[in-house]
Amino acid sequence: MSNYRNHFMSHIKTTIGELLEKLEQHNWRHSVYVNEPEDTSIHTVCFVIDTDSAELENDVFTPSIAAQNGLREFLPVHDLQGVREYLANVGVSGTPEAELFAIMHYFKWDTYPSERELAAYQ
Repeated sequence: MSNYRNHFMSHIKTTIGELLEKLEQHNWRHSVYVNEPEDTSIHTVCFVIDTDSAELENDVFTPSIAAQNGLREFLPVHDLQGVREYLANVGVSGTPEAELFAIMHYFKWDTYPSERELAAYQ
């Protein structure tokens, strides 16, 4: 599924799970796009898009590749990296389940989950 061989492309198609496995390989300035951000799972297909070099739609904001595939912006890579760093700082294991829970919390509420909310993942 993934296309990690060429890091000079304007986008990479992968899954959220594969993205998390290789998160450090991604430029912090790139953004993640999915079909239904509210229903994101480990198996969700996503595009990691270099929005600085991607061709844009007429609104000069939406990458054409995202519009062509019916994708909506999920989160920037630097936010995903920030969630991972937060989990490490509070001593939560970086399992895919814990990361996805924290990422979805961050997406929905624009804040990290509390240590109490993360207790099930420790």
